[in-house]
Amino acid sequence: MELQYICIMKLNINSTSNIPLYKQIIAAVRNAVKSGELKSGDAMPSLKDFATGYGISMETTKKAYNILKKEGMMRGRQGKGYFIDIRKADSPTRILMLVDKLSAYKLAIHQGLTESLSHPADITMNFHNQDISVFSEIVAKSVDEYDYYVIAAHFPPEVKPSQVTRILRSIPNDKLILIDNELPEAKGHIGRVFQDFRTDAARALQENLDAIRKYRRVIIVCSERSLYGKSIYPGIRKMLNENGIRCKVVFRFDPDLMTPGTLFIVISGQLDKDHFTLLREAAGKGYSLGNDIGLISHNDEPVNEFICGGLTCISTDFVQMGRSAAEMINRKEMCSVHNPFRLVRRATL
Repeated sequence: MELQYICIMKLNINSTSNIPLYKQIIAAVRNAVKSGELKSGDAMPSLKDFATGYGISMETTKKAYNILKKEGMMRGRQGKGYFIDIRKADSPTRILMLVDKLSAYKLAIHQGLTESLSHPADITMNFHNQDISVFSEIVAKSVDEYDYYVIAAHFPPEVKPSQVTRILRSIPNDKLILIDNELPEAKGHIGRVFQDFRTDAARALQENLDAIRKYRRVIIVCSERSLYGKSIYPGIRKMLNENGIRCKVVFRFDPDLMTPGTLFIVISGQLDKDHFTLLREAAGKGYSLGNDIGLISHNDEPVNEFICGGLTCISTDFVQMGRSAAEMINRKEMCSVHNPFRLVRRATL
């Protein structure tokens, strides 16, 4: 507390000046840093202590502190207060990438992000494992520790969106970029790079009806473990029915469904075995994939090029998702970017 009191007394703030008080605070801190009176790591008063010490409002103090943090002159540390943190012009941008699990898709987003940043960056990748309490703890500990937060807010249905948005409110809008899941409940001018699960998959398939019509019927296998499968399959089913294509939805693959002339669209959750069971059944019956039986998977990754001579996938472009997030950071401007699905046609269709 003594150091905080000394910091207040060193700063030249004049309540009778025509210069707005928040600008005086900013100028005073800059001058104190320039003269060497304040150095990186020095503690600054809390908002309440500073406001009380100068007889000014908390709102004025908060405005000045927020601008100083944006300028890289100050940092807030959760539970510890505010500190002088002099950032050099060439200092790396600090980015927290917070996702649910480590997967090929998240690594592709990371790849797009790192490749497209125009400024050196230190990127920390952390995982909440779809656990809202873990998510809350990570966000709370990281507030004001990073320049940008790139977050995939994937949670099971029992976690209400309001729980997630309540946690995200501690992150300034101009630092937050939501990826993959749009989370419409999160208000404000934040960054978003999102998939439209309800319409994009159907649109991508409709553009490839020539290949789908090779088959007599379509069976959508939607795993109960898939977070967004129940948002995806109704649009696909509706589109197929409108185009006169027989379609059935099941929530677990049944070998009795394996008959020639069937196209399977598998929307699985992580670690589900529907693909392997289906491929094993087709091989056991001597069916040729892409001829007797068709297979479309959800979400592409590099290994799919080598499965059965090439596994057809309906997927968003995860590398592009990372690139779009990087572009917002490069421009220092938040916006919403729709990252559409596409059908990657390979041998199994």
